[in-house]
Amino acid sequence: MKIDLSRANAFRTCPMMYYEKYERGGNGIEPIPKGEDYGLLDLGGRVHELLECYYKGLKGDPIPEYPAHPVEKCELEAQWMVEAYLAHYPQDNWRIVDVERTFEVPLPGLCRETYLDWYDHDRGCEWCDKHMPIEHSLIGKIDLIIQDSEGAYYIVDHKTQKRSAKSNHPSKWKMRDQASLYLFACDQIYKDFQVSNFLVNVLVRPSDKGMVPPTFLDRQKLERSEDQITTSVRDMVYIADSIERMRTQFPSGNWLMNRENCFDWTDCAFSLLHTFGEDTSLILKHKFQPRKEYLNLAEVS
Repeated sequence: MKIDLSRANAFRTCPMMYYEKYERGGNGIEPIPKGEDYGLLDLGGRVHELLECYYKGLKGDPIPEYPAHPVEKCELEAQWMVEAYLAHYPQDNWRIVDVERTFEVPLPGLCRETYLDWYDHDRGCEWCDKHMPIEHSLIGKIDLIIQDSEGAYYIVDHKTQKRSAKSNHPSKWKMRDQASLYLFACDQIYKDFQVSNFLVNVLVRPSDKGMVPPTFLDRQKLERSEDQITTSVRDMVYIADSIERMRTQFPSGNWLMNRENCFDWTDCAFSLLHTFGEDTSLILKHKFQPRKEYLNLAEVS
């Protein structure tokens, strides 16, 4: 199967949440946005498009002709955020190597008993078909590959967040797998140079009434050891195997649930679908819509 970090994290949180987001109806569902005509993913997707146009212009690549977002308020906010971003970072001394690079790279074949390499481990497990590796691939999109003034190569990843959110707190990024997985992917994509660092680039939305303009968290540099990368990759293989197991064991869609995560200061977006006594058919009709593929990772080849 093709797996990305968002899918893996959804499964880690709750297998049933993964099913709702990525499996129900063939492509998953998402809540209909409340109170405004666009959600954070709409805004983040449009900000990524605008930054892609800017950085491709710097690199000298053809600039995509993306249409404006159909919701004017979303388009205005995205334009404001990118203009503020370029004013905040006017003198980046970078050579732009790659922009918005989608990728699909094979994950290693690991024994499903020991989760060691099928060919390298000590054969301490029972050798039978049920332990043979399943073929999986890691998919994703790298926002930027840059070379700094000292010659080092970096991944730069753009994140958009609400003002009140803590999702991109440095303590969270220090522990996350994304840097490890993207460095693993870069090692397979780029053969002429080594990408060894990861920069988190956080753009914070203006306040709801526009009284406080967009702001920016200090760019955080992340490094990962070979052991840390190997462990993160192993975990992705294990999760992909687990998703395949769920598909086989629960074809009706009634996957395992982690009900401890139905409420964590806020309700899970899908909790209404699993609240005892609720009419699921009406909730699906009025509260949810088919999931949009915001980054088009499912079509990467």
